[in-house]
Amino acid sequence: MNKDKSIYKNIIFRSSFFYTIVFAVLFFISQSVLSNYGLIYLKWFQYFSFSIIALGTIIGTIQLIKRTSKQNTVRVTVYISLLIIEILIVLGLIFFITMFVDKESIVVKNNDTMVEESHSFLLSNWKNYYDYENIFVRKNVIRIYEAYDDSLGEYLYTNYYDANGIFIKTEKEIDK
Repeated sequence: MNKDKSIYKNIIFRSSFFYTIVFAVLFFISQSVLSNYGLIYLKWFQYFSFSIIALGTIIGTIQLIKRTSKQNTVRVTVYISLLIIEILIVLGLIFFITMFVDKESIVVKNNDTMVEESHSFLLSNWKNYYDYENIFVRKNVIRIYEAYDDSLGEYLYTNYYDANGIFIKTEKEIDK
């Protein structure tokens, strides 16, 4: 009985599924804690974390395939099908993220370091600016909103907000 427990412990701690689940749980808990303080991870760190989770899942599936005996062809077939589905999902997510998810960059705006968020698909008709905290996180409260014409991409106006996200004023190009 004791030998069986040590065998299962050995399998669990050698499996990348275990470490992937631990990483995912810690990541989502930390995301929740950050949101309680009005912060959010920068997109690059989110993508990096999701990549680690996806890679750990794929490697764990490969480990399952290797551990399965060759006599059990049904189980091997199911695991290989699961691996193919996982890879297709990851490729679909990569396409979706590169085409449709908003882009972030760190810029200096009004003498403050801020995170600029802009739409990435087709014409970008707005930009949001958030307070930059550090290399991993930013504030989740919008500070500046810039609007642009949908068809021409010309500047229309800028809304300014305080640290709590309460509207302060609007500035148009004529006012500048």
